[in-house]
Amino acid sequence: MLFKPMRGNSARISTNVTPFHDGWAYFTVDDGKFYIDAVDDNNSEKRTCINPDSAFVKTFSAANWSGGKITIPVSEHKLPLKNGCVGSNLFALVGGAYTSQVFAVMDTEVSVSADKSVVLSAPGQGYDGRVILYC
Repeated sequence: MLFKPMRGNSARISTNVTPFHDGWAYFTVDDGKFYIDAVDDNNSEKRTCINPDSAFVKTFSAANWSGGKITIPVSEHKLPLKNGCVGSNLFALVGGAYTSQVFAVMDTEVSVSADKSVVLSAPGQGYDGRVILYC
């Protein structure tokens, strides 16, 4: 592995809160952004967001699943999907996550419908979680 990103809430991304470390990476789980610390040619320390406008984050509950699916319309996610493709990360919420929920997250499929809605499909019962979609 080249590096292991640190992760946390975006409120902690300021170098006043989380000190700068050249070469370190940070993933902010609440907004799906990814940062890299690097020293530039002028020896200035910079924490750069490498995906500033490309992520959409949605938290959902088991009650949001209907027929094993959650649909996120394009009017909500507003991502510039190319060729109907979207990348995603799904996370089971920490509070009360059971083994069955973790397996459900692993089995969840993400697809894009003809109208550019993003569809999460999971076998069995729905679960509490968070999805981060990105292009």
